[in-house]
Amino acid sequence: MSREKSCFTGSTGKVYSTPSLFKDYNKSTNDLLNKNFPAANTWVLECKYKGPKDTFFINPQVNSSGKMLADIEYVAACNGGLKVTLTPDIMRELKGTAHYTLHGHKVEVMVQRLQNKCHYEISHETCVALSKLASINEKITPEHVELGMGIDVAPNCQVGCGAVYNICANDCNWNLGCRYADKGFEVALRTNRFKTYHTSASFPCSFMLCGNKCVVRAAVEVVCGCGCGDKGTAVTAGIESTCPVLPANTIKARMNRNMNWVVSYIAKMADNWAVCLSLDENLKVGVQLTHS
Repeated sequence: MSREKSCFTGSTGKVYSTPSLFKDYNKSTNDLLNKNFPAANTWVLECKYKGPKDTFFINPQVNSSGKMLADIEYVAACNGGLKVTLTPDIMRELKGTAHYTLHGHKVEVMVQRLQNKCHYEISHETCVALSKLASINEKITPEHVELGMGIDVAPNCQVGCGAVYNICANDCNWNLGCRYADKGFEVALRTNRFKTYHTSASFPCSFMLCGNKCVVRAAVEVVCGCGCGDKGTAVTAGIESTCPVLPANTIKARMNRNMNWVVSYIAKMADNWAVCLSLDENLKVGVQLTHS
């Protein structure tokens, strides 16, 4: 379901943005700190093509460990879709996913066969509950039941909660959180059982360099509390920027409190190809080639 923001004017005249799902409260920060950093000493060749409605298209993927797979997708004009993931060992590894969206409610069913076991997931999510003031997401698997809820309490400010019930262990793991997001800024606070506290923030800025406009985003993530054990407080900071010389390309960097760092460069190529190169503190390189 689309995460694009829309506006809703309540009875008080205040303008509220369509709320995010509780699980996505720190999505912008998390994406900046984790996406497009290929693992060291590995390479990935993948396709992420989005075809037109009512057509079949295939997205293959292969990596340095020898794993190969192909996603065969069909997206219907009626807001539904199917995807089948195939591997060379089709008799032991097969995955199928179907989804349908109606009036802002998305339902997805996934069935997977892995060796001699079968697994399924049934999920529902919406950001239009209570006249677009609340979001709800649920997921059911053989092992877990997950529920998340969020609601707008002020313009651009949301509070929410989530829980995952482990059926086998008879245990409920719950979280509380809040989020502020506006014009590229995102601040999210979350606690897990009041034992661990997770704070994240990201913000944009721009300036002129070498005659080109540089758009920069910075992010920081802090995890602390007694639930962290002997590891103590974890701090991760990152930044991404358009390339000053080639504005279509992107430069990213990330570092944690242990001074483990990684930088990456994402280059846009011809015919919808993108090349992502990463380099970590051990001077090991990762490569990711994507066609979209």
